[in-house]
Amino acid sequence: MEKLVVPGYYRHFKGNIYRTLHVVKHSETGEDMVIYQAMYGKGEKWARPKSMFMDEGRFTCIPDKEAILLIPSELNPKYHFPDLDYIPEMIDLADTKAISAPVKGLMTLLTNKKIVPENFFDAFQKDDDVEKEALKRIAEYINGESLEEIFHLIQVWGGASGRGVYIFGDGFDWNKILPHYSALVHCCLSIKDTSQESIDKMVKAVCEFNKSVAHMGVAFITKHTRFWLCRTLCDDTLPIYDSIMADCVMRKNTVDHNHLAEYWTVMLAKAKQLGIGLKQLERQIFKYAYEHR
Repeated sequence: MEKLVVPGYYRHFKGNIYRTLHVVKHSETGEDMVIYQAMYGKGEKWARPKSMFMDEGRFTCIPDKEAILLIPSELNPKYHFPDLDYIPEMIDLADTKAISAPVKGLMTLLTNKKIVPENFFDAFQKDDDVEKEALKRIAEYINGESLEEIFHLIQVWGGASGRGVYIFGDGFDWNKILPHYSALVHCCLSIKDTSQESIDKMVKAVCEFNKSVAHMGVAFITKHTRFWLCRTLCDDTLPIYDSIMADCVMRKNTVDHNHLAEYWTVMLAKAKQLGIGLKQLERQIFKYAYEHR
């Protein structure tokens, strides 16, 4: 072992996973001691002389994303996943059979401002109808057709906090947004897997759009990428990163693009561990966290 990583994850030669926490000095001998925690059972903490910890073949350092697959979420100090009975099926976002107030509010705003035709939202009976219509149009999408309408559907589905792009600054100007949104959509449709290369490509696209279009933010941009990636990645579409997911999973009090790649990687690892789709995992976590916030 060349260098001790602190904090870091290590596999013992017998198979168990541990996390290094600190290196301290023994009060009597001055010897360096490694404080580490078992990533199983009750998560007991141990102290071992650094020289013993570093013995050849005793411990092997493993990447964080590999460790996440192997340790229970309650022992993970960095990420949090609610203790739920996760299922492979897609659940409804809302239990109500009516349009929720946040969604209804944005529908009213767009209609009153004549951004959409007066009857544009008439067919929708509940929030999930908006989601289904957006996904249907994306599945049928060809070279720019209905692009603005899809944009509005996703914004409305996201609720009233998406109103900024319509009311701030000079107001809504689709002609200014169009080239940047087209580039974002093109990037999404070029993604064929959830490799690190694809994640990095998507993070770059989100950041570029965020710089180019005001009053959207990462939370709403990743709503759009989540929808468009459904066309190529299906149930493994990269999930939305909003304040609910940032707080629940990443333990962050702000939504920052600098955490996006890490968030997507962690969610991918958890979905793989559970054997369910990313879309299903995100929905179940979000619904639980939203209801218990």
